[in-house]
Formats: sequence, C-alpha cells, structure tokens
Amino acid sequence: MTQASWRRLWFWLPAFIALAGALTWLFRPQPVAVDLATVARGRCGSA
Repeated sequence: MTQASWRRLWFWLPAFIALAGALTWLFRPQPVAVDLATVARGRCGSA
C-alpha cells in the first residue's frame, strides 16, 4: 500500500470503529419485562 492509502485508512478507521460500536450498542438485546404470579392448585372460590 502506498503512503496515501495508509493515511486514508488511518483517517477513516476511527469513524468505522465508532459506527460499529454505535450499531452494536443500538442492537444489543433488551431485557424483557415479566410479570410474576403465584400459582396454586385447587379451587379458586368460584363454584
């Protein structure tokens, strides 16, 4: 590679790294809210 190619690479490399980091952060798995309830066997009080 020529010197101009290396300079161009070093110029754009931080932007590509920042873009990759931003996309990784934006598309990371999000926690899912879950409701917890007590389950019991037997009659519920209704006939």
